[in-house]
Amino acid sequence: MGEFMGRWMLLGGVGVAALAAIGLRAGGVFGWVLAGVWIGFCNAALRPMVLRMPWRGGALLAGLFGVLALLNAVLFAGAQSWVPLSGNASWWAAAVAAGVVTVCSFGASARFRAHDGRWHWITYHACVSKRE
Repeated sequence: MGEFMGRWMLLGGVGVAALAAIGLRAGGVFGWVLAGVWIGFCNAALRPMVLRMPWRGGALLAGLFGVLALLNAVLFAGAQSWVPLSGNASWWAAAVAAGVVTVCSFGASARFRAHDGRWHWITYHACVSKRE
């Protein structure tokens, strides 16, 4: 759970920074916190859902990236409908911001540290058995 919370806070911060960089204003601390919580949660919660898919190797990574890109495009295109944002960002600035958040989210979601301390790419394992 700690890894999920860390990804949630990291991606929320990146999302808020991206919104601020394209010139949107959230109307105060509460608006920025709301934006960070929502963007961070949506991006962090996607990894466990995608890991349940029976995809293998590169398809899993490509699927994760594609779904993250679609999610962030929707979040940034409709940002003013779910957060009290003001300002007018151009479509290309919003697209670049969504791309930056997607890349950061993919980087935070595609690799993990295993119990042996080494970093691994996510892969699908249909059956995991213990060796005795």
